[in-house]
Amino acid sequence: MSSHGKRRGGAHGGGHNNSERWLLTYADLITLLMMLFVIMYAISTTDVKKAILLGESLTKAFSPGIFLGDAKTGLAQGGGDVAHPFITNTQRQDFGVLNEALTKLVREEGLEGGVSVNTTQEGTVISLSGSLLFPSGRAEIRPEAQRVLDRIAELLRPLPNKIRVEGHTDDLPPPATLYPSNWELAAARAIAVLRYLAGPGRIAPDRLAAASYGEFRPVAPNDGVAGRSQNRRADIVILYTPGNG
Repeated sequence: MSSHGKRRGGAHGGGHNNSERWLLTYADLITLLMMLFVIMYAISTTDVKKAILLGESLTKAFSPGIFLGDAKTGLAQGGGDVAHPFITNTQRQDFGVLNEALTKLVREEGLEGGVSVNTTQEGTVISLSGSLLFPSGRAEIRPEAQRVLDRIAELLRPLPNKIRVEGHTDDLPPPATLYPSNWELAAARAIAVLRYLAGPGRIAPDRLAAASYGEFRPVAPNDGVAGRSQNRRADIVILYTPGNG
């Protein structure tokens, strides 16, 4: 009886082991799935890290210091190298020459407070003070500003790049008798600069475009005279994009 019981018990134990064998297969499947998810997560995490590194590289490439050294002053002595993913060697040389020439122009004309240069994701931006270019609340270019635009046009004329002129204002309303809103004032100022570049500046009109941002892209708080003065400006944007040079 005892030996028979042992055999039955052994058979029962063997049957129990056989009946639970599927757990091993199930555990293996779960392990494989977990490994698959780990690999997928690792791949996605790597992509995110690569994207972050790319973003950081582009941020450095587009920072104002690339061309001009000091983002606060806008202009620095000598040109810098341009680490931009779209820019060609020829463009890099052109923008280096442009930077040096603009630095010289600002120094010779005593325009440290009226002209600044920096870079954005689109290209090089030459910012001209509204007080330098226009009478208050108007869009007629001052005679003394024409020489500055002539010098800038002379620098830009040989370049192949497209150019966008942007008009910006502060948050104070313009004279209602002339312009219904700052949109119209900024647009009129941008077009005035564009027409000058295309006319006396002899830049091909098909390279030029105008945009109005009114009061909605300030570079300083509109809470005082100094901030509003910085926001009243016309930006000449030299675009560098694939196929542009």
